[in-house]
Amino acid sequence: MVAGGAVAAVSYVNFDGKGGFSAVGSSSSNGTLSVDTKVEGKYRLDADCTGHIASQTASTSLIFPSGYFVFASEAGEIRLVTDDRSVIANLTAKRQFKDARRAPCTDADLHGSFISSGEGPIIGSGAFAAAGIIHFDGKGGLSVDRTLNFNGTMLPNKKVNARYKLGPDCHGMLQYASEAEFSPQAATTYDTFVLADDGREVRIFSANPGRVLTVSALKQSD
Repeated sequence: MVAGGAVAAVSYVNFDGKGGFSAVGSSSSNGTLSVDTKVEGKYRLDADCTGHIASQTASTSLIFPSGYFVFASEAGEIRLVTDDRSVIANLTAKRQFKDARRAPCTDADLHGSFISSGEGPIIGSGAFAAAGIIHFDGKGGLSVDRTLNFNGTMLPNKKVNARYKLGPDCHGMLQYASEAEFSPQAATTYDTFVLADDGREVRIFSANPGRVLTVSALKQSD
């Protein structure tokens, strides 16, 4: 959270192995959206696998803020807590692929069924949480079957069809029609996402003003 309320973000981060990093991503601070923000900075990794990130961009960019972290080398995962009084948050960064020299991503790299869960506030409307299954067809199409809890009201078996586009850096975009419960007027909703763990995990962020929502999806089957 920040001084102004809830925050959420998703980003693609590249560590150069020499103490420098760069990141690009999208964030929401209490419903105020920032898209395709770029961040650069320095990092230090100590012998005990703890370290520090120093963002050269204002930490309130939220994409990859300054803070202290622990590193799980086998899992290729970082857990970070921010060190700024105005940004009180933690984040998880996970290795995308073991082979750093693999070919660029295409839509075909995202396929199969993924179990998913997500939560966060919709500013001015209330709290949102969901769990379900997302199926990616490997050709730019997906379907979602999920159960929602919106402000304490259960909405079971909500189905959505959508389109996705996965860029060469394994960072992509989802596009679908908003449900009536969250958008009284028909609207198109956009989410950004990144792949992790050799395509077995998807991190999704709602790139829509007024929403502070994130979703994590783990591969269930092909």
